[in-house]
Amino acid sequence: MILISKAAFQGYHFFAPFFISSPCELIINKRFFIIGHILVLFFLTAPMMFPIGFSIERFIATGMASRYQKSSLSTKYAMEEITQSSKFTLIVTFTHLLFFGVYTACSIFVRVLGQPFFGSFINFYVARGVNCAVPTYNLVIVIVGMITLRHLNTKRFQAVQATVRILSIGNEGARNYDDAITNQWATITASRV
Repeated sequence: MILISKAAFQGYHFFAPFFISSPCELIINKRFFIIGHILVLFFLTAPMMFPIGFSIERFIATGMASRYQKSSLSTKYAMEEITQSSKFTLIVTFTHLLFFGVYTACSIFVRVLGQPFFGSFINFYVARGVNCAVPTYNLVIVIVGMITLRHLNTKRFQAVQATVRILSIGNEGARNYDDAITNQWATITASRV
C-alpha cells in the first residue's frame, strides 16, 4: 500500500509540470489539497461522535432508571451506579468537547493569522507545531476525571454514612437494638406460620 501511494505521489510530481497553471501546483494540486484536507479533517474529528453518543446513552439510561424504582435492593443499587456513572460520563464528555473545541479554535486561529502575526517564518511554524503536537486537552481531561471521580465517591460515601448510621449507645441505642431484635423475631415467626 505504501509503495502504491509513493508511486502515485512520484507519478504526480513527474507529470505535474506539464499540466500545471501556477507554480503553487508544483507541490500539490489545489483540488487534491482540498479533497485531502476535508478527508483528513473528517477522520480527525469523527471520533468526537463517541463522547456525544455516550452522553445520549447516559441521558436515556438515567431517564429510564425511574421505571425500576419498585424493585429489589440490588436493582436500587444498580440504579445508583447508573446515576453515578452517568454523572461522571457527562462531566468528562462535556470537558472533552469543551477543550477539544478550544484546541480546534486555537488551531484555526494560528492558521488564519499566519506568518505576519508571529513576526517570522520560524515563530509561525513553531506555533503551529506546538499547537498540533501538544493536545493539552487530553491532559486536562485526566485531571478533571480524577477530581470528578474523587468528588462523586466522597459524596456517595457521605450519603451512605448518613443513611446507615445507627446509634448503638444510650437510650436511642437501646431502642435501636430492641427494634432490630423485634424485627428479626418477627421475620422468623412470620416465616414459620
